Amino acid sequence: MLSKQFKFDLRNDVNFFLNCKKKHLQEFSVFYKKNISEGLKIAIIVPKRKVKLATDRNRTKRIFYSVIEKLSNNIKNKNLNVVIVVNKGNIRNKDLNLVKIIEGSLVEITV
Repeated sequence: MLSKQFKFDLRNDVNFFLNCKKKHLQEFSVFYKKNISEGLKIAIIVPKRKVKLATDRNRTKRIFYSVIEKLSNNIKNKNLNVVIVVNKGNIRNKDLNLVKIIEGSLVEITV
């Protein structure tokens, strides 16, 4: 599980979605904005419209957080606030393509 130092609280930044850059993929959308000196902060949002059961929403969040935890330190040291909104409901833990897509999109954002 990703440690709390990397979690981003959207309640602190009310206008985040108005001032951020966006990248849309088939499985998820990435919203990001540079921060001053807090390091990488990430929030995962799984809409109730896409995944009805709370246990499935939490499982999806855990999958994304575990993939992000395995990223290299080069990405974790960047000063970014990142929000990932999941568009696809049936995400499995063993989906290796998802791992490559998440890593690729985060690397592209940090460059």
